[in-house]
Amino acid sequence: MIIIELNEFSAELLRNIADRGSLRHVQSILSDHHTKTSTTDFYDSGFLEPWVQWVSVHTGTPSATHSVKHLGDIPNLNQEQMWERWSKRGIRSVIWGVMNGSRREAAGCEVFIPDPWAFSEDAYPSGYQSLISLPRYLAKNYLDFSKVKAALEGAKLVGRLVSGMRFGDFLHGLRLFWRGYSNFGSANVVFIVFFEYLSAMAFIRVKIPCATTDSEALP
Repeated sequence: MIIIELNEFSAELLRNIADRGSLRHVQSILSDHHTKTSTTDFYDSGFLEPWVQWVSVHTGTPSATHSVKHLGDIPNLNQEQMWERWSKRGIRSVIWGVMNGSRREAAGCEVFIPDPWAFSEDAYPSGYQSLISLPRYLAKNYLDFSKVKAALEGAKLVGRLVSGMRFGDFLHGLRLFWRGYSNFGSANVVFIVFFEYLSAMAFIRVKIPCATTDSEALP
Protein backbone atom coordinates (compact mmCIF):
# COMPACT_ATOMS: atom_id res chain seq x y z
CA MET A 1 0.00 0.00 0.00
CA ILE A 2 1.23 3.49 -0.89
CA ILE A 3 -0.15 6.60 0.80
CA ILE A 4 0.67 9.92 -0.88
CA GLU A 5 0.03 13.03 1.18
CA LEU A 6 -0.49 16.20 -0.86
CA ASN A 7 -0.29 19.38 1.14
CA GLU A 8 -2.21 22.56 0.31
CA PHE A 9 -3.40 21.56 -3.15
CA SER A 10 -6.57 21.95 -5.19
CA ALA A 11 -7.91 18.80 -6.86
CA GLU A 12 -9.56 20.89 -9.56
CA LEU A 13 -6.35 22.77 -10.33
CA LEU A 14 -4.36 19.54 -10.37
CA ARG A 15 -6.83 17.98 -12.80
CA ASN A 16 -6.69 21.04 -15.05
CA ILE A 17 -2.88 20.96 -15.16
CA ALA A 18 -2.87 17.19 -15.77
CA ASP A 19 -5.23 17.59 -18.72
CA ARG A 20 -3.40 20.57 -20.21
CA GLY A 21 -0.05 18.86 -19.89
CA SER A 22 -1.27 15.35 -20.81
CA LEU A 23 0.14 14.02 -17.52
CA ARG A 24 -1.20 10.52 -17.96
CA HIS A 25 -0.07 9.15 -14.59
CA VAL A 26 -1.71 11.99 -12.69
CA GLN A 27 -4.81 11.62 -14.86
CA SER A 28 -4.90 7.93 -14.04
CA ILE A 29 -4.77 8.60 -10.29
CA LEU A 30 -7.47 11.26 -10.52
CA SER A 31 -9.73 8.93 -12.52
CA ASP A 32 -9.71 6.24 -9.80
CA HIS A 33 -12.57 5.80 -7.37
CA HIS A 34 -12.49 8.33 -4.55
CA THR A 35 -14.08 8.98 -1.20
CA LYS A 36 -14.09 12.30 0.59
CA THR A 37 -13.64 12.86 4.30
CA SER A 38 -13.97 16.27 5.89
CA THR A 39 -13.58 17.57 9.40
CA THR A 40 -14.80 20.63 11.27
CA ASP A 41 -11.65 20.60 13.39
CA PHE A 42 -9.55 23.71 12.91
CA TYR A 43 -7.10 25.83 14.82
CA ASP A 44 -6.48 29.41 13.73
CA SER A 45 -2.97 29.88 15.06
CA GLY A 46 -1.74 32.46 12.57
CA PHE A 47 0.99 30.00 11.59
CA LEU A 48 1.14 27.13 9.11
CA GLU A 49 -2.06 25.20 9.66
CA PRO A 50 -0.94 22.04 7.81
CA TRP A 51 1.62 21.38 10.54
CA VAL A 52 -1.34 21.06 12.91
CA GLN A 53 -3.74 19.18 10.67
CA TRP A 54 -1.29 16.51 9.54
CA VAL A 55 -0.87 15.46 13.17
CA SER A 56 -4.65 14.99 13.28
CA VAL A 57 -4.47 12.86 10.13
CA HIS A 58 -1.61 10.73 11.45
CA THR A 59 -3.15 10.15 14.89
CA GLY A 60 -6.85 10.18 14.03
CA THR A 61 -7.51 12.73 16.76
CA PRO A 62 -8.55 16.42 16.60
CA SER A 63 -6.14 19.17 17.59
CA ALA A 64 -8.18 19.71 20.76
CA THR A 65 -7.04 16.23 21.81
CA HIS A 66 -3.46 15.98 20.57
CA SER A 67 -2.68 19.67 21.42
CA VAL A 68 0.04 19.99 18.78
CA LYS A 69 -0.53 23.54 17.58
CA HIS A 70 2.82 24.58 16.15
CA LEU A 71 5.64 23.16 14.10
CA GLY A 72 8.12 21.69 16.58
CA ASP A 73 5.54 20.59 19.16
CA ILE A 74 5.72 16.98 18.01
CA PRO A 75 7.96 15.82 20.92
CA ASN A 76 5.01 16.60 23.20
CA LEU A 77 2.62 14.32 21.28
CA ASN A 78 1.02 11.66 23.50
CA GLN A 79 -1.06 9.87 20.84
CA GLU A 80 0.24 7.09 18.60
CA GLN A 81 0.82 7.86 14.93
CA MET A 82 -0.36 5.40 12.31
CA TRP A 83 3.11 3.97 11.57
CA GLU A 84 3.49 3.23 15.28
CA ARG A 85 0.24 1.28 15.22
CA TRP A 86 1.37 -0.55 12.09
CA SER A 87 4.63 -1.48 13.80
CA LYS A 88 2.78 -3.04 16.74
CA ARG A 89 0.84 -5.15 14.24
CA GLY A 90 4.02 -6.35 12.54
CA ILE A 91 3.57 -4.14 9.47
CA ARG A 92 6.73 -2.54 8.13
CA SER A 93 6.74 0.92 6.62
CA VAL A 94 8.81 3.58 4.89
CA ILE A 95 7.89 7.15 5.85
CA TRP A 96 9.34 9.67 3.40
CA GLY A 97 9.16 13.43 4.01
CA VAL A 98 6.34 13.33 6.55
CA MET A 99 5.14 16.64 8.00
CA ASN A 100 5.43 17.19 11.74
CA GLY A 101 5.87 13.50 12.52
CA SER A 102 8.24 11.42 14.62
CA ARG A 103 9.45 7.84 14.24
CA ARG A 104 9.76 7.41 17.99
CA GLU A 105 9.81 3.70 18.92
CA ALA A 106 8.22 2.31 15.75
CA ALA A 107 10.59 -0.61 15.17
CA GLY A 108 8.72 -1.56 12.01
CA CYS A 109 9.42 1.83 10.45
CA GLU A 110 12.45 0.81 8.38
CA VAL A 111 13.11 4.28 6.92
CA PHE A 112 11.94 7.59 8.36
CA ILE A 113 12.60 10.94 6.67
CA PRO A 114 11.05 13.88 8.57
CA ASP A 115 10.33 17.24 7.06
CA PRO A 116 13.51 19.36 7.40
CA TRP A 117 11.75 22.03 9.46
CA ALA A 118 10.93 19.70 12.34
CA PHE A 119 14.30 20.35 13.96
CA SER A 120 13.70 17.89 16.79
CA GLU A 121 13.51 14.92 14.41
CA ASP A 122 16.36 13.15 12.63
CA ALA A 123 16.32 10.73 9.74
CA TYR A 124 16.45 6.98 10.32
CA PRO A 125 18.74 5.24 9.57
CA SER A 126 21.28 8.02 10.14
CA GLY A 127 22.66 7.55 6.62
CA TYR A 128 19.59 9.39 5.33
CA GLN A 129 20.33 12.50 7.39
CA SER A 130 22.00 14.17 4.41
CA LEU A 131 18.57 14.36 2.73
CA ILE A 132 17.43 16.97 5.22
CA SER A 133 20.73 18.61 6.20
CA LEU A 134 20.75 21.23 3.42
CA PRO A 135 17.20 22.59 3.83
CA ARG A 136 17.61 22.43 7.61
CA TYR A 137 20.87 24.38 7.43
CA LEU A 138 19.31 27.01 5.16
CA ALA A 139 16.23 27.30 7.39
CA LYS A 140 18.38 27.92 10.44
CA ASN A 141 20.82 30.29 8.72
CA TYR A 142 18.83 31.89 5.91
CA LEU A 143 19.91 35.41 6.90
CA ASP A 144 23.60 34.56 6.95
CA PHE A 145 24.61 31.25 5.38
CA SER A 146 27.85 30.06 3.84
CA LYS A 147 27.62 29.32 0.12
CA VAL A 148 30.46 26.83 0.50
CA LYS A 149 28.65 25.03 3.33
CA ALA A 150 25.40 25.04 1.34
CA ALA A 151 27.19 23.66 -1.75
CA LEU A 152 28.78 20.87 0.29
CA GLU A 153 25.47 19.93 1.88
CA GLY A 154 23.83 20.05 -1.56
CA ALA A 155 26.45 17.68 -2.97
CA LYS A 156 25.86 15.27 -0.08
CA LEU A 157 22.12 15.42 -0.66
CA VAL A 158 22.33 14.66 -4.38
CA GLY A 159 24.97 11.99 -3.74
CA ARG A 160 22.73 10.24 -1.20
CA LEU A 161 19.77 10.32 -3.56
CA VAL A 162 21.78 9.04 -6.52
CA SER A 163 23.28 6.21 -4.46
CA GLY A 164 19.77 4.92 -3.81
CA MET A 165 18.60 4.72 -7.40
CA ARG A 166 19.52 3.25 -10.76
CA PHE A 167 21.93 5.11 -13.00
CA GLY A 168 19.23 5.40 -15.65
CA ASP A 169 17.00 7.18 -13.12
CA PHE A 170 19.68 9.80 -12.59
CA LEU A 171 20.24 10.27 -16.31
CA HIS A 172 16.53 10.84 -16.82
CA GLY A 173 16.62 13.34 -13.97
CA LEU A 174 19.40 15.24 -15.72
CA ARG A 175 17.33 15.32 -18.91
CA LEU A 176 14.41 16.75 -16.98
CA PHE A 177 16.68 19.33 -15.41
CA TRP A 178 18.12 20.39 -18.76
CA ARG A 179 14.65 20.62 -20.29
CA GLY A 180 13.50 22.82 -17.43
CA TYR A 181 16.64 24.95 -17.50
CA SER A 182 16.31 25.44 -21.26
CA ASN A 183 12.73 26.67 -20.85
CA PHE A 184 12.88 28.59 -17.58
CA GLY A 185 16.55 29.28 -16.86
CA SER A 186 17.64 29.15 -13.22
CA ALA A 187 14.15 29.57 -11.77
CA ASN A 188 13.67 27.87 -8.39
CA VAL A 189 11.07 25.51 -9.83
CA VAL A 190 13.70 23.92 -12.10
CA PHE A 191 15.83 22.86 -9.14
CA ILE A 192 12.81 21.89 -7.06
CA VAL A 193 11.49 19.57 -9.79
CA PHE A 194 14.96 18.02 -10.19
CA PHE A 195 15.20 17.37 -6.46
CA GLU A 196 11.65 16.03 -6.21
CA TYR A 197 12.25 13.63 -9.10
CA LEU A 198 15.46 12.28 -7.54
CA SER A 199 13.72 12.02 -4.17
CA ALA A 200 10.79 10.11 -5.68
CA MET A 201 13.07 7.66 -7.46
CA ALA A 202 15.16 7.10 -4.34
CA PHE A 203 11.95 6.36 -2.45
CA ILE A 204 10.75 3.93 -5.12
CA ARG A 205 14.06 2.06 -5.00
CA VAL A 206 14.16 1.68 -1.22
CA LYS A 207 14.58 -1.98 -0.36
CA ILE A 208 13.12 -3.09 2.96
CA PRO A 209 15.04 -6.07 4.39
CA CYS A 210 13.01 -9.26 4.50
CA ALA A 211 11.92 -10.06 8.03
CA THR A 212 10.14 -13.10 9.42
CA THR A 213 8.13 -13.98 12.49
CA ASP A 214 8.00 -17.40 14.10
CA SER A 215 5.05 -18.37 11.93
CA GLU A 216 5.32 -16.64 8.60
CA ALA A 217 7.02 -14.01 6.52
CA LEU A 218 5.67 -10.52 6.97
CA PRO A 219 4.07 -8.95 3.86
